[in-house]
Amino acid sequence: MKEGTITGNGGCNGYNATYSVTGDKVAFGPVMSTKMYCPANNWESAYFKVLEGEFSWRMEKGTLTFYRQNASLVFMKP
Repeated sequence: MKEGTITGNGGCNGYNATYSVTGDKVAFGPVMSTKMYCPANNWESAYFKVLEGEFSWRMEKGTLTFYRQNASLVFMKP
């Protein structure tokens, strides 16, 4: 098992979370974020909630996708 920390920005607030990788699964959480007021940014808290938990993942053509039955997160190389 590999463990570590991720950091990022949800569009308004910075965040970090622990992660662990076991085989073809990666688990994130808990997500901790700053608490700045962000008008018209209701989706950020939903993103943080989706991020917590276990995902399968795949990488192809510069795109990293985390997915599970009811959610997926897609990250593309700039």
